[in-house]
Amino acid sequence: MLCDWSQSLVKMIQISKSKWNVLSDKTNVKTWSRSSNVWQYVVRQPNSNYAICSLCTDKKRISANNGSTSTLRQHLILKHNIRELILPNRPEKRTHSSSSINISRKQQLHELLIRCIILDGRTFNDLHKPGLKQRIHAGPGDENIYARYDPPNRYLVVRRLKRFHVIPQKKLIDDLASIDNISITMGLWSNRQMRCFLVITGHYFPTDNYSLQPTI
Repeated sequence: MLCDWSQSLVKMIQISKSKWNVLSDKTNVKTWSRSSNVWQYVVRQPNSNYAICSLCTDKKRISANNGSTSTLRQHLILKHNIRELILPNRPEKRTHSSSSINISRKQQLHELLIRCIILDGRTFNDLHKPGLKQRIHAGPGDENIYARYDPPNRYLVVRRLKRFHVIPQKKLIDDLASIDNISITMGLWSNRQMRCFLVITGHYFPTDNYSLQPTI
């Protein structure tokens, strides 16, 4: 009698576990299959928080923790130039026409800030860091019009770099053409994905002064 009762209890536990596993699998499929065109280019690894990029020849594994697609989207945009994955900029909230910023002025500010990134060697996301963004929103004097201005994000900066890098590149070539002596240092930089870059920095004295000038 006791043996029969034990066998029945074991069967009940096995059935409960089986139902729980089926429910868990359905939940995971539902979570990962939420609408996102990112999944056209990557393949999720089962029972893992990683996905494999179908476009990388080395089958790169990319973090997709809890179904998040932000890292996957960034990889596909920057590495494979899939521009349709770029999310539109967040629309600006306008309360009064006098305090809104017109399109022409907005484009001027965009170009000015992107040139700062190029000339200063800043990261593409610097303009959205709290300190710098707060200073941008303060504006000159008491002008609160800049509080309505949203600086360009990293994706917009990447799109415009090809056009804006031409002038600084030409200036660098012209500057180096007049230099007789230059010293070279090299170093390794890495991004958040631990991708390494060999950076060559030249150090020289300009012809018109004796201030040491470094340039990458």
